[in-house]
Amino acid sequence: MQISANSAYCQMLPMRQRIIRSPHDGNAVLEGCGPIALAMLLVFWAARGNRLLDDFDGRRHSRADIVRRLYILVGARRVHSYKTFTPPAGLFFGMRRAAVGTTLEAHHLSKPWRLVRRVLCHQIRRQRPVIILLRNIPACLNFNEEASAGCHYVVACGFDNRDGNVALITGWGEGDKRSTYGFGAHRRASAENYDTAHAASTLNELRRAHISLFWNAPRKNTCNTSLSTAQGEVVS
Repeated sequence: MQISANSAYCQMLPMRQRIIRSPHDGNAVLEGCGPIALAMLLVFWAARGNRLLDDFDGRRHSRADIVRRLYILVGARRVHSYKTFTPPAGLFFGMRRAAVGTTLEAHHLSKPWRLVRRVLCHQIRRQRPVIILLRNIPACLNFNEEASAGCHYVVACGFDNRDGNVALITGWGEGDKRSTYGFGAHRRASAENYDTAHAASTLNELRRAHISLFWNAPRKNTCNTSLSTAQGEVVS
């Protein structure tokens, strides 16, 4: 855990998408970025006493194990989607199912941007990583520093108010699972020592990516700390 007046960071265990047989048509494709992002979130909470999916700890990434169960959890076989992409409603449904019987509950937010930005930073400061659905791929994830079309789920695990940067786990690399990481490991894809797992984005890039947020927080009857917004909403 790293928290200061200007920044906050949640230690995460990166996982990468691997080649699997699509649950839709049987063709060889990358594992869905949604289930991989959700798997990383489950690993984070499991280390803190909330085992949302049996005994999975993220250190053994078997194609027949965690991702298979997560596809069932998010209903990937029953929804119309492209390849292994998980629609937002499916991901949120899976998060809610995974939280049954725990002290956690699932949350989802898409707009307005002012509230999205505030909630994103608040949750990370409370040591709660956030899954982000990018509806455009920001320049920070492309080697040529140009934004591109496409959707992708990532996990936001840190932010720095001094430069407006957000630390992202991309799902494209794993790194050394024996090591822990800090904000210094996160770089733009164009950086010479970018490791594909740990990226850094600006808040402005995320705003232009039209993002949605998904996160877990303690159930309201187990935590009385909340964020009141100008719109009168309350976010745990």
